[in-house]
Formats: sequence, structure tokens, C-alpha cells
Amino acid sequence: MINLDLKDRKILFELEFNARQSDTQLAKKVGLKREVVAYRLKRLEQKNVILKYHAIVNSMNLGQMMYRTYFKLQKTNPDKEREINQYLLGKFNWVTKVRGPWDIATMTFVSNNYEFDELLKEVLSIYGEFIADYWFAIMTKLHHCKRNYLLNTEDYTDVILQKTDQQIDLDELDFKLLTYLAKFGRERYLEIARKFNVNEKLIRDRVKRLIHNKIILGFTTLLNIPLLGRKYYKLHFTLNDKSREIIKKMIADGIAQQNVIYIDEGTGCADVELELQVPSTTELYSTIDNFRGKFKEAIRDYVFMEYTEEYKFEYLPNLRL
Repeated sequence: MINLDLKDRKILFELEFNARQSDTQLAKKVGLKREVVAYRLKRLEQKNVILKYHAIVNSMNLGQMMYRTYFKLQKTNPDKEREINQYLLGKFNWVTKVRGPWDIATMTFVSNNYEFDELLKEVLSIYGEFIADYWFAIMTKLHHCKRNYLLNTEDYTDVILQKTDQQIDLDELDFKLLTYLAKFGRERYLEIARKFNVNEKLIRDRVKRLIHNKIILGFTTLLNIPLLGRKYYKLHFTLNDKSREIIKKMIADGIAQQNVIYIDEGTGCADVELELQVPSTTELYSTIDNFRGKFKEAIRDYVFMEYTEEYKFEYLPNLRL
């Protein structure tokens, strides 16, 4: 755990959906000089509080489907688990170690159901001996919420990964740009233009168009959660009342929680799924009790798991023209 003062936490909060803003813009918002902000950012990077900056790419608006899969392992040892993880890293967009009913949680983008079927069968054909069980669901919406716990505030802004009516034809430069920004979201446009050997204005115009067409929803940071003194949990609620009205109310209540970072909606999954980053299990239990009390007639059951190690997180699939 690392101690962050109020100014550091303000910087991290302001970067949540707008990680490309300049040091000058950040300085005005947090009440520091530009040089001090630049120094603090560098220090947060060097201490691995900020692991990377990346674009929030709405891959569902690129004709992609989002699948989440959980795996329960058997007959493994640490070496075999590392081997399995390494394999999954090359196939999935998100891979994390979990504690609870499952051992590994993954997410991937695919063009259609058949592509996912082939991927899952490939995993099982290679490592089926070591997989005791698995479970998957199609995700239809992913709410990315602000980390209000950084400032103990109530900013209920969220961005939503989902299919929209916006249509855009991407060319090779667009794909290259998305791929680059998915890993280096704060890189200056001038530097990107030099790497791509194109004009800086072209890069700026392309990014503006990708934002307008809701392909890029913002730019954020990947943070080292344990260093913030937080534990990362996934909470699944199964409901008696599955009406859209109840689910919408629970989602709205989740967005209003300071510690809720993501809310998942989908088919084949739990009825309401929350992802929380809390300082202790006490706060996790408090959130559970709060929901069970407020929606006592609707909630049938719940289960939670802890994300203990996040190996990979990317919003962009391996797309090809």
C-alpha cells in the first residue's frame, strides 16, 4: 500500500475518463502548478500506481460481441496454472485470477457465436483435463463508473460500452490508431503522428471522429488497486423479480455507490453484477447488506469472488481489415 495525499487522489480522479488532458488542464483542476502535476504523474507511474493509460474502446460498436468466461481448475500446480494463464493471455482481452467459486475470470470480444464456440472448444481441447467446470455469458452492456472513493465524492458519471446506431467504416490507419491508444492512451498526437509517419492534424481528426462515432468513449488509467489499499470484488445478485424496472433501480443504486467501478448487464449471467474496490471485506459486506435490505423482496441469492491478480485488461479485440 502507498500513501497518496489529496492532490494525488485528485489527479487520479480527474484522469478517470479524460486521461489525455494536458498537465496544464490538470493543474487548473487540482490547484497545482503544471510542473508539479508533471512531477506527481511521473512519480505515480514510477511507483506503479498508474500502470498504463488506455482508450476506452467501445468494441461492441465495431460489430463485436463481448463474452465473459469463468474457469474452475483441477489437478494443477503453480507451474501449470502459469502455463494456462499464459495461453489465455494470448486469446482473451481480460484475464484475472479470482478467489471464490471460480479460479480464473476472462473476457473476450468475438465477431459471432461461432467464433466464441471455436475459442472455447480450443481451450477445452488443450486444457480440458485441468478444467473442472466453466461458465460463460454474453455481455450486452458494461457501465464504467468513476472511482468516487478517491475523493469521497458523489459524481455519478459513467460511460457505457454497448451497441449503438452509430456506424463508421474504419480503415487501416483507424485500426492502427485504436490499437496504439489501447496501450498508450496519453501519448501526444505529435509523437503518434511521427511513429505513423503521417500529419499530426490527421491523427487529431481521426481521434475526434472515433469519439464522435462512439468508438472511443474516453481515456482512462489502469491502476494498481492493491497499492491503493483496496480489494477488488465481483458481486452477483440473482433475483426473484427480474422485471426491467427492478434491474434498472439496482443498476442506478450501484452507480451511486462510491466503491462500485463496473456494472455488467448480459444474457446468461447473474441478474445484476457489480464490481467493487473496497478497503476491507467489512465494506463489501456493508454493500451486500445495503442491497439486500433495499431490495429484500427482489433478491433471491448472491455470491461474490475476489479478483486477486489482474494479468491483462484491454478493451480492443485483435481486429483485422
